[in-house]
Amino acid sequence: MTKTEKPWGYEEIIFNTEIDSGKGYIPIALKKFAVDSEQMTSYHIHKKINEILYVNKGMIEVRLENDVISLNEGQSYFIETKIPHQIQNITSKVVEVIEVSFPFDLKDEERIEDPYSEQR
Repeated sequence: MTKTEKPWGYEEIIFNTEIDSGKGYIPIALKKFAVDSEQMTSYHIHKKINEILYVNKGMIEVRLENDVISLNEGQSYFIETKIPHQIQNITSKVVEVIEVSFPFDLKDEERIEDPYSEQR
C-alpha cells in the first residue's frame, strides 16, 4: 500500500491491478483517502479515468461542473471521465472515502483550481 500525505489529508492506494474486460486488460485501483475537517481536494479533471466514490465515514460534498451533491456515510457516486470534480469535507471530523479508479493512470489528473497551490 502506498500512502501519500496531502495538504487536505492523505491518499492511500490499497491495490492497483488489471482486470480482464473480455476485450483486453483494464488497469484499476482501489484507494482510500481521508479529508481533514472542513478541507477539500483540488478541483480537477481526468481525461481517461472514471471514478466511483463511496463515503466510508462522515459526509462530503462533491462539486461538479454545474452542481454540488451531498453524500452521507454509506452512499456512493459515479464520476464519469472528463467531469471536473472536487471533494469537500463539510463536517468537523475527518471523513474517509473509498475510491475505485479505472482505467487507472497516476498521471491522468489536471488541476483546475487548487486551494493548496502555495503548499505544493
